[in-house]
Amino acid sequence: MSTYAFVDGSSLLSLIESARSYFSMDEGAIFDFGRFFQWKADAAARTFFYNAYPDQKPGTDEASHQVLLEKSQKLFDRINSYPGVHVKNGVARFRPKRGQEQKGVDILLAIDVYRQAVNGLHRAFLFANDGDFYPVLEALQGTQTRTILKCIRGKTPKYLYELADEVSYINELNIVVHFEGAGDDDLYGISELTPNPPLTTITDQGFGFSKTFVFEGGHSYDIYENAHHPHIYAAKDNRAIYKMRKPEVFLKYVERQFGLFPRKEPGR
Repeated sequence: MSTYAFVDGSSLLSLIESARSYFSMDEGAIFDFGRFFQWKADAAARTFFYNAYPDQKPGTDEASHQVLLEKSQKLFDRINSYPGVHVKNGVARFRPKRGQEQKGVDILLAIDVYRQAVNGLHRAFLFANDGDFYPVLEALQGTQTRTILKCIRGKTPKYLYELADEVSYINELNIVVHFEGAGDDDLYGISELTPNPPLTTITDQGFGFSKTFVFEGGHSYDIYENAHHPHIYAAKDNRAIYKMRKPEVFLKYVERQFGLFPRKEPGR
């Protein structure tokens, strides 16, 4: 049974840079696209990565634009070098108010995935957040291909993931472990304690209250830390619920799993 992945490159690259910033990764840290595309159960026989070369901005000299083109080419060559990964390019146009806008990339992706579907593709992973992919997901419902939409909560229209056969939410947590030199995967992991032990179980070990994370909708968790222990705990209703190494991991976990975002303070 064949499985192919179709990736909106601009969305993935944006998420990679967001992960780099959020987790304070080194600017020169290289993202391992091959490892990401072949990660665990999501491994596809072929992955198609869609992007575009940048258009020249008004007022930008030819030499500066050439540097950008060479940088893009170097990135595309690196992505294309991984086994089973293929880069497909559209075009881009620079708009004064919107910046670089890709043209034809979504159409190219849509044509490719539908063509593979009518030729008997069993499963299609689609990494996309843009509502412009609505028509192809709707069209795929008329084929035998099972669609798995990999998207970001809060950035994907509801009508898009309602058309997919399965939805798999991802965010910076799925990305950071694929930077070279990111360290042990456990550094960005999180585990739910089952059953949830009483809070005294961890306070008796020297863990003390550190801060409270409040999320939209009134949900809140208390964070407990111990300066002599590598792990921290998230507690609720006098029970220890989660164990992790970094508090920022917990925020991204709650966002990805439950669609809960930190509550914004008034005036911010």
